[in-house]
Amino acid sequence: MEQTICKKLHYNLLYPTPYEYFEKLFSNLQPHISEFYEDGEIATMKHNALDLLQYSIIGYEFRYISHYNKAIACIYESIKQTDKRLVLYFSY
Repeated sequence: MEQTICKKLHYNLLYPTPYEYFEKLFSNLQPHISEFYEDGEIATMKHNALDLLQYSIIGYEFRYISHYNKAIACIYESIKQTDKRLVLYFSY
């Protein structure tokens, strides 16, 4: 019955979260990042990006930003804070 009600209201229960976008984006970038960094540095970069993502989800001023954009912005900021060479590599 709940599923029928949700369908009638056009309510999507399978809406992706920012964390799902983050994991997908980071896993796609990881082979490229591994050309420049060791596994420990990549783990630290991922941890820092997840911290930023957590703050952006809680932050009131970020509520209008889409989940996808939050995820990609946090990954980019983490990469940018780690090393400028990598940012230049991906900007071309």
